[in-house]
Amino acid sequence: GIMSFWSGANCASRGFISESTKSTQGFYSMAVLDHDVLATGACQKPKEVNGNWNHDIKLWDLNNRVKLQDKAPLCILRGHKGGVSGLVLLADAIFASSSADKTLKIWDAHAQEALATLEGHDDYVYSLALCSENQLVSGSRDKTVRLWDARSYKECGTLQMPKSLEAHASTV
Repeated sequence: GIMSFWSGANCASRGFISESTKSTQGFYSMAVLDHDVLATGACQKPKEVNGNWNHDIKLWDLNNRVKLQDKAPLCILRGHKGGVSGLVLLADAIFASSSADKTLKIWDAHAQEALATLEGHDDYVYSLALCSENQLVSGSRDKTVRLWDARSYKECGTLQMPKSLEAHASTV
């Protein structure tokens, strides 16, 4: 539940962000949207047995990193119904997220809203990457890798894992 920032030059701590002590799990994913804003995705379950799962994306101000532990997020983006497994920057303030809810979402950090929901996977989306300026790639527990057009937000290809490929006999 803690995200630490380190100085590469002298390996010194530059501050941290700590999630609520009521959670049993912390951050799943993060992406720096620009030099001043960090996005974090979570899948948290409150310690209370009947508590709701938290599937939020939080945006944090990275200015004055030494005091990050004292800061609240700039905003909280809600929309996924499962843990946020990946975050990737697409363009200025536009980023994508992947989730256990089988979807990807495209977000506008300035407007603080989802621009699109990408559907196609049949199970938890574990991984997300930008493979070119115009193409996202996602990997899922459904054993597929899907390619997405990062401009039109539409699927543009699916790679089914062959049964003979032992390295991917399960989740991608």
